[in-house]
Amino acid sequence: SWFYKWLLGVTPLAPGYAPPVAAAAATAGGANSSISVRPSGIGEVNLTRASGSVYTPLGDVTVAWALNTTTRRLDLNTTIPPTALATVGVAIAAPAAGAPKRAADVTITEGGHPVWKDGKFVPGVAGVLSGALSADAKAVDFQVQAGAYAFVVSL
Repeated sequence: SWFYKWLLGVTPLAPGYAPPVAAAAATAGGANSSISVRPSGIGEVNLTRASGSVYTPLGDVTVAWALNTTTRRLDLNTTIPPTALATVGVAIAAPAAGAPKRAADVTITEGGHPVWKDGKFVPGVAGVLSGALSADAKAVDFQVQAGAYAFVVSL
């Protein structure tokens, strides 16, 4: 259980991963996410990669992340099952990568296209509905639709 919740960061945002009401989700820009993907432990105690799959009533959520401590690059790949909306937290700080960068200094791409630059969400990537700095300023939280995503950030 700790592996899925902490290392992969997969947790329900609604009881039983209940899917959001379609109309509310469409108007809220994904604010009614049913799944959270926010890996923890990145770069801690020499931990540089993890991967796995979590069964949910909506389908499997897959997560794979890898941190290259030499290049300070973090790759976070995830697949969100059909009918689900998710919040995906992409870390902008990792102990093994040194001091965290300011959100304004970080560029995050998805599929090679920027989704976060100069401290702001960059719209235009299919399935990525919005992005905002997390409350703890250690990640950027993206609201995403069902699908496969490949986020990359240089820490």
